Amino acid sequence: MNKIIGLFMVLIAFMGCQMPNSDEFSDKAYKEDLQTQIYYGDFSSITTCACVIPWIRSHMVYKSDPEGENIVNSLSKTIALGYGDCEEFALMYLDIMYVKFSIKGQLQIVDNNSRQVANGGDGNHAIVCIDGVQIEPQTGYRVDYKVAYYYDFDEIFY
Repeated sequence: MNKIIGLFMVLIAFMGCQMPNSDEFSDKAYKEDLQTQIYYGDFSSITTCACVIPWIRSHMVYKSDPEGENIVNSLSKTIALGYGDCEEFALMYLDIMYVKFSIKGQLQIVDNNSRQVANGGDGNHAIVCIDGVQIEPQTGYRVDYKVAYYYDFDEIFY
């Protein structure tokens, strides 16, 4: 039963990402939307990399952006709101990995085959990549998706 509930939650999470088309990903304006300050929250309970996903899931829930909008909140605002979509989950994962373990990764825009890619673009979902391993930041599962575009840690965080 727990596996069914977990699968259902993953499917719901994948259904709601509002992603701009691939032309917008390479656009400087979208990169600026993603840029955020490093968030130095209370991560004291995170002692290993395996603790990152449970910490994120205990502090925020998945909520898609309003139809037709792509809003990317700062991490401090995301924590205050208690929710975010795939971009905020990916940004939070990258942030914690850096703050706790000095590990930098990439935010990748991918096609996860969960729904039609908007406006003929190449990507419909945001994930993270650490040392060449793609990770779904809402579940912690390793994934293997075609990358449409990516941003290195230093392009996003300041």
